[in-house]
Amino acid sequence: MMTDISDFLEWWLAKPRLSLRSQGILDGYYGNYRKRFDGYIKAAFADRHRELNQISLPKDARVLDVGCGTGTVALYVAYKTKAKVLGIDIDADRLDCAKERRDVWSLPKCTFLLRNIINLDGPNKFDLIYLEEALHHMEPRAEAVRKIADLLRPGGKLIISEVNALNPLMQLRLFRQRGLKTITTKHGVPYGNERVLTAGRAIKLFKAEGLSLESKRYFRVFPAGKGNMQLDKALVKLPVSRLFTVHYNLVMTKDGL
Repeated sequence: MMTDISDFLEWWLAKPRLSLRSQGILDGYYGNYRKRFDGYIKAAFADRHRELNQISLPKDARVLDVGCGTGTVALYVAYKTKAKVLGIDIDADRLDCAKERRDVWSLPKCTFLLRNIINLDGPNKFDLIYLEEALHHMEPRAEAVRKIADLLRPGGKLIISEVNALNPLMQLRLFRQRGLKTITTKHGVPYGNERVLTAGRAIKLFKAEGLSLESKRYFRVFPAGKGNMQLDKALVKLPVSRLFTVHYNLVMTKDGL
């Protein structure tokens, strides 16, 4: 029985279920999880999506998953709720994989589009917009933030799951990976090259566009696959946890309901 998103992903990792091409894309996307997805690493994956599991959606809700990749979050929300879910990404191969996964589970209310967030148009607003390690890739950032705020209906929720830019070890790792070039081009559009931001900065950007902070949580201390969830939860309660945790989650609400 699938109780949360970690069970959902585990089902996909258990054995090949897609065409050779799509399975290769999925295996590459979840390369770190293919070898092992249990214990701390599975618990950490579930914990990362805690706010998503806790959100309450109205009847006939519309959900947008920005930077959906191979579609795990979009598909899980479509599976667990009656919402109409749209996943967008700029990577056509990953979207092909997501579409094939959708068809395996027969989830017609989940659609996928090859689209940059800035170019996403339509008359309908969304009740929930989800960004998992997507905000730091969006450029121009200010324009992307305005667009996200505009796509959210009054009273709608925005969930942001991001890399913690306050963590000095994470910053060092990213610097060694990309150097000083924080903005580049990918799939023909401007792309943030691991241009991570602090929780405070993200909150400030969206507050300027009419969103209010509902919750902020720093989490995950140990590297993937190594650690203890109980110890992890104890460590993140320390006052200085924001300096050594790997991620943070924000929930924000659009004003004006």
